[in-house]
Amino acid sequence: MLFRSHFVLRAAVTLISAALLSGCSVTVGTDPDAYPFPSDEIANFAPGTSVSVSNSYTAPNRVEIGQRAYCDLAHFTDTSVKMVQRELSKKGLSVIQAGGRTMRLRMTYPTLVIGAWSMRARVRLEAELGNGETIAVDGESKTGGNAMRAFNGAILRAVTALLQEPRIAAYLNGQSGAA
Repeated sequence: MLFRSHFVLRAAVTLISAALLSGCSVTVGTDPDAYPFPSDEIANFAPGTSVSVSNSYTAPNRVEIGQRAYCDLAHFTDTSVKMVQRELSKKGLSVIQAGGRTMRLRMTYPTLVIGAWSMRARVRLEAELGNGETIAVDGESKTGGNAMRAFNGAILRAVTALLQEPRIAAYLNGQSGAA
């Protein structure tokens, strides 16, 4: 009996949420501090290396991720830039505004799949390095929470994957290409 009432309650909440969303649009935000970063899972970098991490988007870039649900790719990218800058600083690199080795980040292809009991978000993070190489990684997160939580997790996983990428470590450690 308890299972049935719980099922009915969840179904009602899902239907009410869908009805509310059908009349308005929602823009999903993100927070670079939402989850702790798994710093021990990323590459080691040469301390003292100067690096500039920036957003490729120069203006808001609002895209639809679902029925009347939107995200701003510039905002999503800002979130990833802040996370990358913070983690590189923790690893001993000197994060500067311009000069040094450069990484221009760009978030693309956001998707949101809403299930009966969970949401799954996916993003692609592209990094254009100062040596001309472009590296793309994906991040995906499934949560029983809301879209913001799902995208926070997906961005965290994409940034983690980027900082685990051997070509990023080689470039930042001066082992490949020019600055």
